[in-house]
Amino acid sequence: MNAVPPVRCDFVVRRPTPDNKWRYERLYFQSYYGNTFLPLAHPPAVGDLIVLQPQPAPAYQAGGPVFRVLERMWTHAMYGSPDWPYGDDRPRTGPLLDIIVEQADGLYRDEAVAEEEVSDDRR
Repeated sequence: MNAVPPVRCDFVVRRPTPDNKWRYERLYFQSYYGNTFLPLAHPPAVGDLIVLQPQPAPAYQAGGPVFRVLERMWTHAMYGSPDWPYGDDRPRTGPLLDIIVEQADGLYRDEAVAEEEVSDDRR
């Protein structure tokens, strides 16, 4: 029995524009499958915070590696297509998942400074 192919995740950063629209920047990753998508067995869900470090790293340089998943759209192979030829019992490639993300603060964004870390002049 063949192994199930991984989900091919395509990450796109959404940024606001001055005219109240959106600009979308595709992220590229190095992987066995090429540099257009990231193969994942467990793709992130909407609302998840994720760390992405694409190559080259324009999104990373523009605000950090933490992103929040905003939206997702699945595309599955159709029977009879090159990805799922007639006669095969399953697709040869995993589904493609377009994932829209935006820059986000990290998981510990609201952490308070511990009392012992506050200097004497700030008390």
